[in-house]
Amino acid sequence: MHNENEEFLVVAASCRAMARSVRQAGYRCRGIDLFADWDAQQICNVRQVRSCEAAVREATNQSTPSRILIGAGIENEVAGREDPFAGKPVYSPVGQALADVLDPFLLSDRLRAAHIPVLSISRDWLESGEWLEKPLRSGGGQHVRRMHTAANLVTGKGDSRPVYYQEYVPGVVCGATFVAGAKECELMGVCRQIPSVSSTRPFLYSGSYGPVFLSPAIERQLRGMATVIAGSCGLLGWFGIDFIVCEDVAWLLEVNPRYTASMEILERSAGYSLFHHHLNAFEPIGQAKFEPPRETALLGKEYVYWDAENPIVIDAETHANLVLLSKVAEPSLTDIPCPGTCIETDMPVCTVWADAATDAAVLGNLAMARETVLRLLKQKKTAKK
Repeated sequence: MHNENEEFLVVAASCRAMARSVRQAGYRCRGIDLFADWDAQQICNVRQVRSCEAAVREATNQSTPSRILIGAGIENEVAGREDPFAGKPVYSPVGQALADVLDPFLLSDRLRAAHIPVLSISRDWLESGEWLEKPLRSGGGQHVRRMHTAANLVTGKGDSRPVYYQEYVPGVVCGATFVAGAKECELMGVCRQIPSVSSTRPFLYSGSYGPVFLSPAIERQLRGMATVIAGSCGLLGWFGIDFIVCEDVAWLLEVNPRYTASMEILERSAGYSLFHHHLNAFEPIGQAKFEPPRETALLGKEYVYWDAENPIVIDAETHANLVLLSKVAEPSLTDIPCPGTCIETDMPVCTVWADAATDAAVLGNLAMARETVLRLLKQKKTAKK
């Protein structure tokens, strides 16, 4: 049995969703992140920092002995470091295990050796075929761009960050949630990604909905893929596999060795925290097998990005309206910015939620919720002119 007084320190670009999972499992927690959103502060004490590098530094300097959980953005800062938090216990992959699982070339080699089909990748752009240029270390589909065969870009502008090239195939993009233990790797559920609504960043992660159910053949491929990845890299705990289904094949896109955005959808759908199973991978607490709901409405979450040309500052009235909107039909709105927050163009404002019986309906409901938030913000901006 766990001790409800045990505390975890959640370190992430945004800590709210993972902190909610920890609290739902019955543990205390604190957070360090880049936003310190209003509803994150309702869950736990959150300290805001300016960058993921600063978040690691702040966690390292903490005097309390909290066990550390690594969230989105932080994995790229600490990959390859065996003791990234100066002796503090970390209940997430670190060191070589983390570096290995973030290395697309190593993963490709290991999957090929296990006779699992993989997309072609290259360190150099090839003039024939269609390719995605992807940063070696990034997240959320940021800075991903598609390449023409004619040596010009379809979208976006390049930068100096290290990149690699992955074969482009069309299809349905999904995210699978796994928990790796010492002896087995368990599939917890699958969500489908929502296509980006950005005209300039078509590969930006916008959200997901689920749970969705795969054909037995695709599920077998995913389980085999996850077993090879977790076993060869030494992964423990929760991790996500982003993949694309094309011609009855699940093609690996990338691995996220941390709590992912779609995990919260599975948790809210099941009314159950996956943190029980993550923690059990590091210390035995004897949790039962997770059973995702088989007959349920689709639940979706979508990030609302500020799409106007000029920044907007969230004033007290706008904040209050967002909080009120969040209480209309829980969970209709999360990641609510505090008063005084400046939202730059293309930055996330908040997250909207919706449920429905069909794919089209849940996407439609999310689109209406997104437009409601943007209309509220733009009306306020217009009123001030």
